[in-house]
Amino acid sequence: MVADSRRGFTLMELLVVIAIIAILAAILFPVFARAREKARQTSCLSNVKQLALATLMCAQDYDETLPVAIGGLPDWSLFWSTVELVQPYVKDDQNSTCPSDPTGSVNFTSFTGLGRYSYVWNRVAFAYMVPGMPSGSIRTLASVPVPSETTCFFDGTMVGMALWAAARHNDGVNVSFFDGHAKWNHRNQPPRGCTSQDYHVIPQ
Repeated sequence: MVADSRRGFTLMELLVVIAIIAILAAILFPVFARAREKARQTSCLSNVKQLALATLMCAQDYDETLPVAIGGLPDWSLFWSTVELVQPYVKDDQNSTCPSDPTGSVNFTSFTGLGRYSYVWNRVAFAYMVPGMPSGSIRTLASVPVPSETTCFFDGTMVGMALWAAARHNDGVNVSFFDGHAKWNHRNQPPRGCTSQDYHVIPQ
């Protein structure tokens, strides 16, 4: 008697195959997710580095004077920030938002001329020149203490009108510095030399 070669899988065999596929999926999906997030982290790191280099180039064009954090016309009809001021010095206009924060959680659109960003800037180093707000003195590159340790731009978010560092990449923050370099920092290990004034991570 010839065996039937068209015999299908038994229920038990199908269940075993399904179980194996489920186990492989459970193992591989987190790996793929981490790889995707690592790619976003790398792209974001490039963004904050470009913004820092653009800031340095802008300062060189203005006798080493740093661009303001936020400036505005006396009648409050138009505003501009560091991000807008350094845009002519960057390669594209997409580097103000992070791939993991495409809509920009730092929302200044209620002020005419400002936009949405994924990054915040060191509010100690950049002066505010908005009418009615404390202005301070405009900082120069020469007055930046230890440029390799002083933050320039970093992953950020907005809570009310407060700006915070945002640990959106593998529980860490991408940070650029005034010497032009950039690196990732774990949320619990802020860059050396930082104070609560220029870098603080939003509580979870």
